[in-house]
Amino acid sequence: MHNLTKALGGIGGAIILFSFIWHIVYPNPSQLWITIFIGLIIIGFAYVYEWMKRFQKDIAEHNQRIDSMDIYLKEKLEKLDKK
Repeated sequence: MHNLTKALGGIGGAIILFSFIWHIVYPNPSQLWITIFIGLIIIGFAYVYEWMKRFQKDIAEHNQRIDSMDIYLKEKLEKLDKK
């Protein structure tokens, strides 16, 4: 995990935890739901950010495999043309 992902996940979790503690001290359901929603948005952004980073690595690996296959096929075709 990246540091940004860890930080956003921690902040989102802290916001949700703080909203429950705040709700016990000052019971207001609308504030509870709004802060939980904000915490979930932050955690969701962290998840999407991490997913995008992993997806970019997968795409790079896929492109590398395609390039190596292309080089291999070119070499084979050159050998066939020489015969």
